[in-house]
Amino acid sequence: MRGNTIRILQTNESHSTLNLTIPGKVLTVQNCSQRKWLILGLHDGVHIYNSENLSFIGKIERRDFYNFLIDSNGEHMFYRFSDSVSKIRIDDRSVLWTVKEAVECFTICKSKNELFIAIDSQIVVLDMNNGSVKRKIPFLKKVLKCLYITYDEVNERIYL
Repeated sequence: MRGNTIRILQTNESHSTLNLTIPGKVLTVQNCSQRKWLILGLHDGVHIYNSENLSFIGKIERRDFYNFLIDSNGEHMFYRFSDSVSKIRIDDRSVLWTVKEAVECFTICKSKNELFIAIDSQIVVLDMNNGSVKRKIPFLKKVLKCLYITYDEVNERIYL
């Protein structure tokens, strides 16, 4: 005789007692699991906290940025300003390269080490190492403004 196998799943719920007082309005939130950081984009710059105990690690003062992304290693940050995109080394806050374009939105392709930026009805693909243009992908239809872009690593597709 064969019977059905019954599996019991037990979960435990826990509540955190950690508290974080945020000095202002949060514009962007990123989690860097490699370095165990919680990174908050605020009106006065980027604040970095330890994600385990929420202790303050440091601040990168950039007032005019729109949003930012972190690379897969947690070593570099990509800032989007009104007229450019910059790659910044997090440890010493040095700017490694800047592309002067009015970027609407951007995303990272970690597997290919590429940065996709939406500019004037096309996607410009940049090499994340040096900021050089690898290729350009025109939109099939005229888009007035691209508000959000994401890249599907599995299916290798860009979604706007």
